[in-house]
Amino acid sequence: MINWLNVIGIIISFLAVIIPLYTWRGKMKQDKFIQFHENVLTKISNIDGKVGAWEQMAWIFALRNFPEYFPVTEKILLMCIKKWSKAREDESKEERKQVLESLIAEVEEALGYIQGNWWSKQCSKFRPKRRISRKEKEMIKK
Repeated sequence: MINWLNVIGIIISFLAVIIPLYTWRGKMKQDKFIQFHENVLTKISNIDGKVGAWEQMAWIFALRNFPEYFPVTEKILLMCIKKWSKAREDESKEERKQVLESLIAEVEEALGYIQGNWWSKQCSKFRPKRRISRKEKEMIKK
């Protein structure tokens, strides 16, 4: 004969584990949404002009941590390339042109990762990182 008290106890124990995990998952999803929109997008767009180029490059790299946003991320990065390419053409200072070229190179690398397949993403973890050009090394020294 089935002991219904044991069955009810097992069901309550099961729900006591599942419900907190489900709510925790929702909270993590919400936190990731806020981090993506408030931190990443404002840092990359640099509307207020307070973010430096190196910080922008770091945030561009961080976009790889948000695979659920890859479709919109790809569109945003393509717009950044367009914007920075135009700014690079209009720029008269050689140093600023080099910074814009570095940003565009980082965006292209991120787009390659985003557009790549699962296997290339796994292999990229073991691939040597992009070498810093002589121009970038000179800029770092300044």
